[in-house]
Amino acid sequence: MSYVRKILICSHNNQFLVDGQGPLKQAFSVQWAQTAEAFHFLMSEWEPDVVFYDIDAAISIDLKTIRQNHCPSELLVYSFSKNWRTSTQEQHLKGGIDDTFPVPVDPKLLV
Repeated sequence: MSYVRKILICSHNNQFLVDGQGPLKQAFSVQWAQTAEAFHFLMSEWEPDVVFYDIDAAISIDLKTIRQNHCPSELLVYSFSKNWRTSTQEQHLKGGIDDTFPVPVDPKLLV
């Protein structure tokens, strides 16, 4: 991937929406999905370069299908969770997540 232009945030966390979009929107085009339907629509129609996925959200995504059918192979997927542990990180990495972060995530560090 040459550079990141589009970021999709998949979360039900409205506080992250308020706090996180400011710094990210200054540098990237950002979309927000709070439902599985919105997430899958944006994946297929908008084709983001990076996905930030809130593991704590009750939003179910099938990462293998997404990587195969909706996006370029260079898609980066990062997860974040309030219940982050090393064991959780290892499980997510095996499931196709590129990296995981504990919450709260400082959005300025993501830019």
